[in-house]
Amino acid sequence: MTSDLRRRALDAIDDLDGGAATGPEVLRRLRENSVAGESGAGDRAPTAESGASADEPLLYPVLHRLEADWKIRATWQARADGTLHRTYRRRRLMLRGPGNTVSR
Repeated sequence: MTSDLRRRALDAIDDLDGGAATGPEVLRRLRENSVAGESGAGDRAPTAESGASADEPLLYPVLHRLEADWKIRATWQARADGTLHRTYRRRRLMLRGPGNTVSR
């Protein structure tokens, strides 16, 4: 289940086309995709009474793991009122080509 959530979290971050996403935005996209049936609603569908999904308690550990694996980059951003929030972006790794070598 965690590997499935990792893939779906990356897909949710990719939906932003390079923009930054906060944890609640990623969770909202996961819920939308589950309801739309893109990743199989199953037990991940929002519950009627709470609006929460089974993925919610696992989201932040998965995001931290993706950051540790260099799949996403997380930064702290300040809002206008001074509160900080964490944003996530998909990390784009560029391979070094023959012209991009470092001399020692």
